[in-house]
Amino acid sequence: MSQIADAIAYLSRSLKLARTPELRRYVIIPLIFNILVFGGLYWLSGSWIAGWITAATADWALSGFWSFLNGALHFLVDAAVILVWILLLGLFASVFSIGVQLIAAPFMGFLAEKVDIQVTGHPMNDESIPAMIVRTFKRELRKTWYWLWRAAGSYTHLRAHETGRKLVC
Repeated sequence: MSQIADAIAYLSRSLKLARTPELRRYVIIPLIFNILVFGGLYWLSGSWIAGWITAATADWALSGFWSFLNGALHFLVDAAVILVWILLLGLFASVFSIGVQLIAAPFMGFLAEKVDIQVTGHPMNDESIPAMIVRTFKRELRKTWYWLWRAAGSYTHLRAHETGRKLVC
């Protein structure tokens, strides 16, 4: 229970720090940019796919004895559109995470530096922006490479196990 209380305390402390004038621009500008870019892309792609589904199913109507199922058919089409919006939200969440980790890592370094100065009162060592970008990009690629080898190993192990089971049976 103390870990939850610690997490809540850290969250409230970080929200107080984010509202200070020294850090506000490092929080608000990326937040607005991400909301505009990813929100716009989400709306455009969702509208395009939903319009495509609606256009493809516009003339779907049953006649004669089966006409009582038209309401259910329209419900299923609407459910498909809603499912597309939900799946797009999941896709954009994962793309957003990858994009933030690879592209915004150097800019998060600026925020971390300003927070560190405000919390500790000691400035950090000077480093040029290109050097910081190269260093953080290498670090993110190293993390991705570390994960990729383990994922490939897990996949290979799974396939070998499956092939072995097929040979035995």
